[in-house]
Amino acid sequence: MIPCDLCALDCGSQPFTLDTPGGTLNFCCAGCRGIYEMLNEINSPPADQAQNAPNSTERKTP
Repeated sequence: MIPCDLCALDCGSQPFTLDTPGGTLNFCCAGCRGIYEMLNEINSPPADQAQNAPNSTERKTP
């Protein structure tokens, strides 16, 4: 059993993970991971937004 680093419930066979300077944390669900990030002011964009983010060298025309 892998306990959730927020609520201590079982994470199951595929925990939601978060890499931090102190090591990798395991969470039972995306909600617990999100709450942990919010409480610790960790700003990681969701995977779908990170892939769709505009390139900083692109120019936007009005």
